[in-house]
Amino acid sequence: MTAKSRVERRYVIAAFAVHLVFQIHAVYFHGYWSQDFLRHKLHFKIASEAPWDFFRHYSPGMTNPPLYHLIGGLIRRIAGTAHYLTDIGLLNAVLGFAGFCFAYGIIRRLIGSPLLRMAAITLILFLPFAMIHAEVIASDALSTPLFLFLLWLILRFDPRAPLVKFLFCAAGIALAMSAALLTKFMFGSFVMASGVWALALWWTGQLKGRRLALLLFVITVIPGIQAVREGVKYRSEGGYTYNLSIPPRMSDAAMNPRSLLWLRAADIDMLSAPSYNWTVDRMYNLLIDNKHSYPALVHLAIFTDVLNTYQYDPYDYYFGQRGKLNHQRMQIAVRSGIVFSALMVTAVIVFFFQSSIRVMLRDSRDFAMFAVILFCMAWFMNIVLPLPFIPKAYYEGYWTPRLIAPALIGFFIVSFVFLDRQRWQSPRLNAAILAVVIAQSVVHASFLWPYKSGNRLYENNSDIWLDAYSSGAAFRVYDWQDSFVRNDEGR
Repeated sequence: MTAKSRVERRYVIAAFAVHLVFQIHAVYFHGYWSQDFLRHKLHFKIASEAPWDFFRHYSPGMTNPPLYHLIGGLIRRIAGTAHYLTDIGLLNAVLGFAGFCFAYGIIRRLIGSPLLRMAAITLILFLPFAMIHAEVIASDALSTPLFLFLLWLILRFDPRAPLVKFLFCAAGIALAMSAALLTKFMFGSFVMASGVWALALWWTGQLKGRRLALLLFVITVIPGIQAVREGVKYRSEGGYTYNLSIPPRMSDAAMNPRSLLWLRAADIDMLSAPSYNWTVDRMYNLLIDNKHSYPALVHLAIFTDVLNTYQYDPYDYYFGQRGKLNHQRMQIAVRSGIVFSALMVTAVIVFFFQSSIRVMLRDSRDFAMFAVILFCMAWFMNIVLPLPFIPKAYYEGYWTPRLIAPALIGFFIVSFVFLDRQRWQSPRLNAAILAVVIAQSVVHASFLWPYKSGNRLYENNSDIWLDAYSSGAAFRVYDWQDSFVRNDEGR
């Protein structure tokens, strides 16, 4: 092992250790308590009392397949009702830790520079949305690690391996995909992408016809049948589905294509790091149709604790109370994070066209990048493309990054691959990039450490949830009971 390898190894172990300390600390401040929490508690209860029925039939209000809640129900049966939620929170932290280990495996496969590998895993480990939704009780806590595990398996797959090993690896992917399909319906996009990936292997000369048929049958047809059966059962039992509708004009959609693809004038508000539940004239500011763009909202929620999940929460409410210092740090994070978001968008666009063209020309060089872009894009588009046809897309929070978390983590990895491929990259520049990433991550960590005291944003009233933020407009501020408190003049 070289000196550089030893430094990288020690650094990565230290980064993972710090990450795990933060996650375990957050568990004991109810960091696992967030969106739809009471619904998840109900499903855990049902799953613990009648696990077989829960597996065979969808309970009212379920939005995902049963595997995650079955695991939670089992923990409830074993641990009892007193502390089982804390135990599930700890399990989520461990699952997230495992998922980030697979992310690092992907990073090592794609990035040559040790310094950039260290930078990539540091940013991912301490991205606010990634940390929070790795712990929050929801199927996302299991689906993101499963996605990263599957992507890791895909990158390790050798299409020219001996037949027995070839079938064994394909079966491993299929089994992991089966578990994933029992966790989240979104993995149907992964199944479809696996068919495209197998055909691309054949098209680029890495796979013969017979092996292509075997691979398609094992990793696409069999999981595809499972996905269809699960979807049919869900719909037949009255499961919750998107109420898709085609508006008379696309500009009338709750989230129209203009908001989906480009920025809005009101996006300047994001620089002030508003919270999800802040109101303007008794309306939730971030939930107003077509006021803010989808890219700006996603950026805000990536780099801040937009739901205040890891903030002080004396009421165990969905939204914690954000301290003044933490709010200021989130403003720094959302502004400095623009560099990383811009880099990510640029890298994804470049590699999407570059890798797709190479595959079409039957060039198998850098096929791994094609695979990463393919599977991440499939997940991302499965969420984003229907948004203009979903009524209340803003109000229901379909813009929050937890829904596209697996794809976003993949895209951030791609951004560091992009830096690694530039001709002007050098050890000194890579060291500077690592330093910038560490500084950004320190800012993130500074507002992701829950505590029970500190500077409140709420002046002299501990019940006030909201405060004005400087965007140049006058804001009305309400307390947690939605009673009028005062006027604030933005700037």
